[in-house]
Amino acid sequence: MLVTPHITFKGKTYFFKKRLGLLLCSESKGSNCVDCQHTDDYSFVANPYLLEKRQVTACTEVPGVGVKFYSRLLLFVCRYCYPLIFFIPKVVRPVYDNAGLANAVFYRLFPAEQQRKLCLPRALFTASLSKRFRTHGTLFIGAFLPTNRLHAWVIEDGMHADVYDNQWIQYTPVMEWQWRKK
Repeated sequence: MLVTPHITFKGKTYFFKKRLGLLLCSESKGSNCVDCQHTDDYSFVANPYLLEKRQVTACTEVPGVGVKFYSRLLLFVCRYCYPLIFFIPKVVRPVYDNAGLANAVFYRLFPAEQQRKLCLPRALFTASLSKRFRTHGTLFIGAFLPTNRLHAWVIEDGMHADVYDNQWIQYTPVMEWQWRKK
């Protein structure tokens, strides 16, 4: 997991505290700031035109009870127990072949009008239930500067997992999370 140590924007310095899920701001640049080493998938965020276009994946199967429970659990954890999200990769087994299919299942579980507020649970659901994510994916959390708004998205195999998410391009990544075993 890589966290960008700081982002300077219009004279202010922004720091992301990953264990709390907070974006903090200060008026001056700290003396202990260092440059960040980015993941390979960061090149797709820096140059979105390099992304391949993912075909819209339709979810024809009805999600099982376990998947429905897991999606509700993610909503609860993201809303009330944020630090627990870091244990998710250790306890969940992937079910779907790729992130596009896992994302389509999440869209089937929750109405489209709620999806804008559910970016972190959706990204965690997609990443944790995709079989390819552990070897070919990165979950990003980005900040919309100068506000404190955050957004999460998944890039897997050079494609954005969510074909309906077009706001991710406005966000500067503050955390890049890969679940690869080193």
